[in-house]
Amino acid sequence: MGVAAYRFTYGLAGALASAALVLPAQADDADLSAQVKMLQDEIASQQQAILAQQQKLQELEKRISEQPRVTGNAALATLRGAGKPGASNAAPQQVSQDQQQTQTQQPVGQAPAEERPQVQTLSDLGGVLSRHGQMTLEPTFEYDNSQFNQLFFSGLEVVNAVFIGGLNATNARRNTLTAGLNGRYGITDYLEANLRVPYVYRTDRQSTGVNTNTLNQNVEGNGIGDVEFGVHYQINRPQNGGAYYVGNLRVKSNTGSGPFDVPYSPTGVALKDNTGSGFWAVEPSLTVLYPSDPVVLFGNIGYTYSFGSTPNQTIGGNFFGHIDPGAVVRFSGGMGFAINDAVTLNFGYEHDWVQSTVSVVNGAKQNSDELQIGSLTMGVSYAITQATHLNFAIGLGATRDAPDVRVLVSLPITLDLFGN
Repeated sequence: MGVAAYRFTYGLAGALASAALVLPAQADDADLSAQVKMLQDEIASQQQAILAQQQKLQELEKRISEQPRVTGNAALATLRGAGKPGASNAAPQQVSQDQQQTQTQQPVGQAPAEERPQVQTLSDLGGVLSRHGQMTLEPTFEYDNSQFNQLFFSGLEVVNAVFIGGLNATNARRNTLTAGLNGRYGITDYLEANLRVPYVYRTDRQSTGVNTNTLNQNVEGNGIGDVEFGVHYQINRPQNGGAYYVGNLRVKSNTGSGPFDVPYSPTGVALKDNTGSGFWAVEPSLTVLYPSDPVVLFGNIGYTYSFGSTPNQTIGGNFFGHIDPGAVVRFSGGMGFAINDAVTLNFGYEHDWVQSTVSVVNGAKQNSDELQIGSLTMGVSYAITQATHLNFAIGLGATRDAPDVRVLVSLPITLDLFGN
């Protein structure tokens, strides 16, 4: 390229010189000399520009020769896109140093915010604590259904399926609808108080038959249920992916109508359903949450103690003195995991072991049977906004004493009272 430029320049100079020689004789010699001098200066300027361009080209060629050459498919593969840093198909060495600094950089003197696991389950495990100054209002709706069949035979069984005597069958179906409002408030980042106010509607239907004669009886009841309040405290602050321990204390009142607060027929049949247990109760429990991204394992164990009462009431010809409700040992566990940023699922199992209730009837102590109430739980939570979630959960009875099905829908709404 440089040789061609020189040839072009000298050729142009020669042509100009020739043109100057053949000018008409009458042209002024001074003017011709000035024109030739101007052309020569322009040629010299172009020559300097060409030399400068040649120097720049030589420098670029030197830089290119110093760069490592890519050869082979293995080397080419390192230059292909590998997705976002941290993705499963990205090798660690493909994350640039600037990206690593961006991911790990924290403001000087400020600790990173603690991301506590969020678990929404059928039971209130006390594993989701509100931050200081945050209040959560949670409207809830729960439906419980249970039914059982009892078959009694009084007579003589001759052979299989051949009976001589009376046959009594009882079919009972119980439905309970509970609308409640839960409130939670963060006293500190690690201490939360909660209050639950339920309104209960119950309906029982019994069908009793003796041979071909049947008797249907419907009983209903509605009103405020047993108000509950409690506190939850996060015991530890794990730093390196450890388990979270939350201590819970729940107190249940007897604001709902109890079994001894409803009217009875002369034969001892309740004429109205009760909306509460009729006893005060206190329940300490411990919740454990172990995050293992994207899964959160959870478990809860608790003990419920109910305070006895003395109704001193005659029902169906029997005098009821002191009543000591059986204590309850309960435990539950399962796991929750995130499908995406908005949807989480959870599966678990919960079990209540209800001890015998001791009743003094007509001056004699009587012990009821123990109850084993186990349920399989499944739930889904959808984040409508950052502060509002829609939760749906279902529990299926796994033991004879458990309700057949429980359905729970809730809409927790978080309010930041102090704008933190």
